[in-house]
Amino acid sequence: MTIMRALPPMTTENTALVIVDMQHDFLDDGAPCQIRQGRQILPALASLLQECRALKLRIIHVHTVWRKDGADIPPFTTSEEFKVRGLREGEPGTSIIPELSPKGNEYVVVKKRYSGFYQTDLELLLRNLGVTFVIVSGVATAFCVRATVQDACYRDFVAVVPRDCTISDTEQEHEQSLKDIQKGFGQVKSASEIVAELKR
Repeated sequence: MTIMRALPPMTTENTALVIVDMQHDFLDDGAPCQIRQGRQILPALASLLQECRALKLRIIHVHTVWRKDGADIPPFTTSEEFKVRGLREGEPGTSIIPELSPKGNEYVVVKKRYSGFYQTDLELLLRNLGVTFVIVSGVATAFCVRATVQDACYRDFVAVVPRDCTISDTEQEHEQSLKDIQKGFGQVKSASEIVAELKR
């Protein structure tokens, strides 16, 4: 378990919900990098998003979009298909799924790598909003969620991962990533525990 120094309580004023890569190219049947169980977390994540909206939390949607010609694709990806299709500017697969579609007062950050922080304005945005706690949800636990959590830790944000609002390709990957996060990079709780803490 992570040993935390003295911190303020998690409140609606110092907390943001970050939703990672809940877009068609990761969730649709036949998508270039389908997370097979990805849509299983939708009920819990949609409920968490609704609760956070009601509590007036800052909501930040992070998704991956590469240039049409693929010039900014990383040398390593989780899908060979990404070399020829997927996550390209202007394609429908980059869009966030309608069940979680951003509202007008919510923020959208485009990333090029696993981490939502790498060469994006996410850190600047969080600091300007006065955020200490970052609820990190979405897909996949072992890749983009974990990388975002680790980068949040390196920047002295407190990452809180709702275990029922993220998923990986396998249960083993998911559980191991949650154990590693809890051990050294952040906190792992259920969505209901997080909401209860915010309401207190």
